[in-house]
Amino acid sequence: MYTVYNVKVYLSTKILVYNFYIRYFTHYITKHFEGVVEMKLRIDEILKEKGKTKYWLYIQLGLSYQNFNKIINNQTKAIKFENLKTICDILECTPNDLFDIYYKPKSETPSEQ
Repeated sequence: MYTVYNVKVYLSTKILVYNFYIRYFTHYITKHFEGVVEMKLRIDEILKEKGKTKYWLYIQLGLSYQNFNKIINNQTKAIKFENLKTICDILECTPNDLFDIYYKPKSETPSEQ
């Protein structure tokens, strides 16, 4: 039979275990993978390959100019899946084609300079 005390102890034990896992994996990742993984959108390059202009893509997407400009100039921190899918459909590519992913060692990160 479960009592309120047993449930509280059970839940607090689960929370402690999850917190341990989070701390352990965070420590492991920072110890073994010192550096930053960055992503850059390749929309400009894909447009040049296809012989299209930014204005053409802007008209096709139907986004506001501010949002479109942030996406094109890699100044955005997030992109809606809907916009990503639309860009892929218009440019006839996959999300893998849109992104350049690269690893920057810790010594090259801006906070170290």
